Amino acid sequence: MISDFLSSFDLFLFTYLSGWILALLLSVAGIVVVGRSQIFMSLALGQSSAAGITLVLFLNEWLGPLHLHAWTDLIAVGAATLAVVLMAPRGRESTRGTDTGSAFLFIAAGSVTLLLARYVSHGMEEVQKLMISTLLASNLYDLLVYTAAFASILLFFSLSGRRIFLILFDETAARAQGLPVDRYYLVLHLIVGLCIGLAISKAGLLFTFACLVLPAFIARNLFLSLVAFCLALPFIATFAIWPGFFLAHSFDHAPGQMIAFVLSVFFVFSTLVRRFIQRA
Repeated sequence: MISDFLSSFDLFLFTYLSGWILALLLSVAGIVVVGRSQIFMSLALGQSSAAGITLVLFLNEWLGPLHLHAWTDLIAVGAATLAVVLMAPRGRESTRGTDTGSAFLFIAAGSVTLLLARYVSHGMEEVQKLMISTLLASNLYDLLVYTAAFASILLFFSLSGRRIFLILFDETAARAQGLPVDRYYLVLHLIVGLCIGLAISKAGLLFTFACLVLPAFIARNLFLSLVAFCLALPFIATFAIWPGFFLAHSFDHAPGQMIAFVLSVFFVFSTLVRRFIQRA
């Protein structure tokens, strides 16, 4: 089975590498999502990206000569970015206000997605692809874009240093030191929107959301140190992505769905480990 999986790299090399980089990219963005407790908002951003992609399909159906399908990734990122600018909370906003905006965004974007799909050939099939996971359509261009985005985000985190973690996990101290907390929050949410927008069109909502939040949940169960928590995320994503690809290939399942399942198993295991340590 292993040799058969290795031989599949000739056909699915870009799929495997793109999925791996996407998992790393989303896991790093998960620091922001989990650190700010914006889980539902990230799901709403994913839904807004799906609405943007469906809008592309709708316009391309009626304005075919424009070939808007070539701009799918850009419009998906744009939809998530617009949602961030309009709905993302600032530092002093309440959790209740955040949940309200996220709920509205999720419902509105979801309804737009389904309504527009009604007027697109095979529209519901396309929406189903966005809700589940594909990854099989990835190519060299996707790999280069994901790699550039991952490198840029790592560079931003490296240059920002401890200020990012102070803002995310101790906002009061960050404001006391005079840091521009609200500006950082906007940039961080734009990063999350970028990651979700890039992932949603090729990987689907299930894979995107699983890689965004589950590595952070697993790391939070296993590590008490903030540094260890942050450093563990890409390793957890990598540790799940390759077994997921292997099992998907071996049992003929969609890779994104299998990776989400593997991450779910890891989360259950990490929860049991945490409870065992707490009782010991």
